[in-house]
Amino acid sequence: TFSLGVLFQSIYLKYNSILLIITLHCLVNYFGTYKRYLFKFVDNSNETYSINDFITTFILIFLFTLFIIIPLSYLLIRKELKNNTWHNN
Repeated sequence: TFSLGVLFQSIYLKYNSILLIITLHCLVNYFGTYKRYLFKFVDNSNETYSINDFITTFILIFLFTLFIIIPLSYLLIRKELKNNTWHNN
């Protein structure tokens, strides 16, 4: 959620379009909600998750955010950052 929030905020600052963010958010919600219908061959109703699964997932999301989302966000808004006076002080 945090990663998508950072990415959506950067896209909003770059394009200044709330409709674009709403559309992207709707698409994320749609595919997140209906993924079980898209991937019917996966049956994970009997699976249990351990703390190791949680830690592994957390580390992967953290690394994805650190190395993909944050640099991508910076590339999207670097021009806006350079134009702001608060950034130069």
